[in-house]
Amino acid sequence: MDIKEFNKSYFEFLEYIKKYNKSSKYAMFYQKNYLLKKTNPKLIITLWNRRISPYHESIINGDVSFFMNGSFEEIDSAEVQNNIHYFKELYQLMPDEHKPGFVKHVQIITNNCYRYFNKL
Repeated sequence: MDIKEFNKSYFEFLEYIKKYNKSSKYAMFYQKNYLLKKTNPKLIITLWNRRISPYHESIINGDVSFFMNGSFEEIDSAEVQNNIHYFKELYQLMPDEHKPGFVKHVQIITNNCYRYFNKL
């Protein structure tokens, strides 16, 4: 596992969401992530590891209720909290038949992050 593979899976997730959300807010969110990838390719995986990977077990188990009902107040970054709440909103707006794909992408990204930091 390397940074390029992680970023590829992350942007496949963002592209998946883009199919179902054409808002200007999402376009700005996507562009911000793209610029982060270009300027600091390791930043996204580092943030994912620090802020999202602690929920690895719930994510891998596909526990959507944990994600939707969680407040994530223990995360010490207001920006990351805002992004999590935005992902919740995107999930809710997605057609029901495509929500399992959303979950699958998050599981893949989380697993790739785990593999990267554990050298698997």
